[in-house]
Order: sequence, then structure tokens, then C-alpha cells
Amino acid sequence: MTADTRAAAALRESPLERMLVSRWTGALTWTAFLSLTTAPVLARILGRAGELLRIALGAALPPESDYVLGGIAGIGLCASLAAVRARRIGRSTAGAEPWRKRAARLALLRGELVDDPEANRIAAGLARATVREGWRPRQARVLQVGLGIFLLLPSAVGLVVAIALGNVANMLEFARLTAVLAFAVGVAIPMLARYHRNSERVLALYAADELSTRPIVRLHHH
Repeated sequence: MTADTRAAAALRESPLERMLVSRWTGALTWTAFLSLTTAPVLARILGRAGELLRIALGAALPPESDYVLGGIAGIGLCASLAAVRARRIGRSTAGAEPWRKRAARLALLRGELVDDPEANRIAAGLARATVREGWRPRQARVLQVGLGIFLLLPSAVGLVVAIALGNVANMLEFARLTAVLAFAVGVAIPMLARYHRNSERVLALYAADELSTRPIVRLHHH
């Protein structure tokens, strides 16, 4: 069986799955995306602290400084987390063929093994790295509820008030913030929780598969 045939057998993917496991949606892409979406949220949060800081310093800092600090904090935070995760992933995928890396990511996306044993071994390594990160579905629910109550709801109220008052600047700012938070609460956090559950499932399936293929050693009694 050629490499192309093995890849086709292991990668029976839908168009959406093909996009999610492509090389264009790797760690670097997600880091850039998370940085761009996290920066406005942190900018808004730091904006309130920035107002107090400007008052304390006698308006020595420009009004835009809070957004600069928020952007730097968002990009720095996401880049740091991505660097740690990339190092863990690198140990599991070192020397692997690109199609096998895609097959391993596909296994984690579905929560099931694929048709290639080496890709399943890589997937199990990636799953262990994910489980060791300590992310649990219960923690995801707590974060989801916390963001929804303390950030998304006030932002949505601010958007409604800005629309009612006809304040275009605040309307655009709250609309952007509400969209980012709604995506985090409704899409990103549930995806992370599902990814963790799928990682645990892949580990269990891989352990069972290893046990079923292990040769049976018979003890001879004399």
C-alpha cells in the first residue's frame, strides 16, 4: 500500500473536517486568531484600569494606551500558551509524515481511532498532552457561565443602551466586544470541552486496541 493510499484510507474526512485539520489551521493560525479576538476584550477590561492610571499620573498617558496594553497582553498571553502547547505537541509528532499528523488530529476531532496504527499512536500522544493540561468539561462550564454573566451580559446591555442613545462610537465598541464574547461562550469554550472529552475517549480506545493486539503469553505448568 502506497503512502497516498494509506493517507486516503486514514483520512476519510468531510469538507469541514478537512478544513479543521489542514496545515493552515495549526498552532500558529489559532494563536493569531486568539490574539486578535482576545486583545479587544483585554483592552476593554484594562481600559477601566487605564482611566484610573491616567488620573493617578495626571493624564501622562494617552487615552489609547489602554488598547495598546490590552493588545500586548492578549497577544503575549496567547503566544505564551501556544508556545507551551506547541512544545508538547512537538514531542508527539516529531518525525511524523504530514498526512499522519492530519490523521491524528482527525482522530481527536472525532473522538475515535483512524485506520492507521501510527497515526493512532500520534493521536494518543496528543491526547495525553491535552489531558495533562488539566482542562475539564466542568471547568469549561464554570468559565462559560462566568464569562456569560460577568462580561457578555454587561456588554450586551451596553450595546442596547448605546443603540437606544444613538451613540455610534459606543455602539461599534460594544458590538465588537459582544461578538467576541458570544463566540467565546457559545463556540470556543464548548469546542475546547469537547476536544478534552474526545482526547480521553481516544486514550481509552487506544489502550483497548493495544490490549487486544498484544500477544497472549501462555504459562506452562510442569
